Amino acid sequence: MQWERLLNDKGRVPFILYPNMCAKCGKLWPEMFSVSDQEWEQYVEKDQRDKMLCKPCYDQIKIWIDES
Repeated sequence: MQWERLLNDKGRVPFILYPNMCAKCGKLWPEMFSVSDQEWEQYVEKDQRDKMLCKPCYDQIKIWIDES
């Protein structure tokens, strides 16, 4: 009870789940994959590099860039 009172006195912050999602297609909880930093920088726009992409979207971006 004392612990709960201390928590209530300090103020609680509700837990909110923010899902991982692909920045291109919006797929929730895409499977994570890994590429080298050099490859990521070659294919992903500078302002999107901190975002998550699903593998199919990443592969499509690579195709578009390689074909241009």
